Amino acid sequence: IGEVSSLVSINVVLAAILGRIFLGEPLRWVHFLSAVFSIMGALLISRPRVLFGLSGIEAPEADIASSTAWVGYVLSPIAGLLDACTLISARKCPGASEWHIGF
Repeated sequence: IGEVSSLVSINVVLAAILGRIFLGEPLRWVHFLSAVFSIMGALLISRPRVLFGLSGIEAPEADIASSTAWVGYVLSPIAGLLDACTLISARKCPGASEWHIGF
């Protein structure tokens, strides 16, 4: 669950990028540096096999868990993107109800 939460947390980075694209908000070097560190932190927490190799724990339960783990790794950044879209929509429509934006 921690790995998925860390990948969903890239919503702040995506919101900053989408804010720049759609709202014309400034993106300074400090924001860029924060975005890079956030993405690096999410990658280090999720420990992808491409960077870190196999985990060394080879239990039968690990095979079952790793065979379906890709679903969480794919869906969690998508959830972060959709959360960022919600944040940008709220900024774009300041007079709209939270219920209209959230649902």
